[in-house]
Amino acid sequence: MLVRVAILLGIALPLLLSARPEDRMSVDRMSPGPLVEWIVALQERGPESEGALAMHADASFVLDGEGSRHVVPYFSNLAVAALLEADPSPRSREVAELWIDWFLDRVGPEGVPVEHWVGMKRGLELTCPARFPTQPSVDRCEAIDATDSAASTFLILLAAYHRAGGSEAFLRQREVQVREVAQTLLDLQDTDGLTIARTDYPVKYLMDNAETVAGLRAVASLDHEVFEGEQRAVYKDAADRAADGLATLLDPETGLYAWAKLPDDSLESARLDRWYADAVAQVWPLVFEVTDAIGGYRQLDAAWDGSTQPDWALHRDASGFAWPVLGLAAHRAGDRAAAQRQADALWQRHVGSRSAGPFTVADAGWLLRTVAALEAG
Repeated sequence: MLVRVAILLGIALPLLLSARPEDRMSVDRMSPGPLVEWIVALQERGPESEGALAMHADASFVLDGEGSRHVVPYFSNLAVAALLEADPSPRSREVAELWIDWFLDRVGPEGVPVEHWVGMKRGLELTCPARFPTQPSVDRCEAIDATDSAASTFLILLAAYHRAGGSEAFLRQREVQVREVAQTLLDLQDTDGLTIARTDYPVKYLMDNAETVAGLRAVASLDHEVFEGEQRAVYKDAADRAADGLATLLDPETGLYAWAKLPDDSLESARLDRWYADAVAQVWPLVFEVTDAIGGYRQLDAAWDGSTQPDWALHRDASGFAWPVLGLAAHRAGDRAAAQRQADALWQRHVGSRSAGPFTVADAGWLLRTVAALEAG
């Protein structure tokens, strides 16, 4: 989660087209169904890019009259995992299989795929589009936001696919490639147990490392239940060390996690009056089930309650992001009312019109998880 907001800065907001009439949905009541359909509809089925899962229904880049949808593996991993958890149907498993193969077929030198742009007419894929007409203009060539996040969330979705009744034969046929992704994550792990974001950016982020713990636990489970089990102890030990490393980021006096550890081992202490990454990062260990501690959520909820700071459940940050992951955190913390309040607001704002960015496919996945949890009671 190196720069989740910056990844779209100067891209999504000025370039996304308004939602098309054919994308509009009639939504009578809040339920998982429309969000399931939203995610499924974002998958490409053309021969050149089958399986790619776009961030938005609309173009984020236009070149020579053809719009291209933006594909960011991290966001798509989160969406597919959510889809499988909320709707473990044959169709969802097919979506997952197509995405898994797209991801594995495009793993590059860094161990994960780079971002892609898929043409909406011909389905051709670009990894280095022309400069975006923003101020200042932006190049995103062979871009990877955070390698550890992309690798770990891919492993998480594989475990979700297995739990959803996915084919063990399908996974075994891809075991070598899966292990290579897992090795990418292991290679990023330092002696303190924490993973660096990228080999060229050795910062250790709270958000990334919560994902790392979950990803290593996921591949350890897969190794035990699906593969030969030879590496289970390696993955489990790495997960335990990652969890121990994550615990060192927690300040016992404030009850808040440092949001990053820098290359000189100094910590970036969290301030609750700063939304990103300080405040929102506090719920990552909870939503990725690294810990069941709810203190981070409670502090965020108290600080962003509509008095000195906006009500987080209704808040959009300066770039327009609504952070639906917080609704799931609220539900897991036992705050059903707050989870419902955010879900209601996002449903009215986005779902009925299937609006364009910055509401992403990952946001749809987080909201799907929350809605499914609320429906389940």
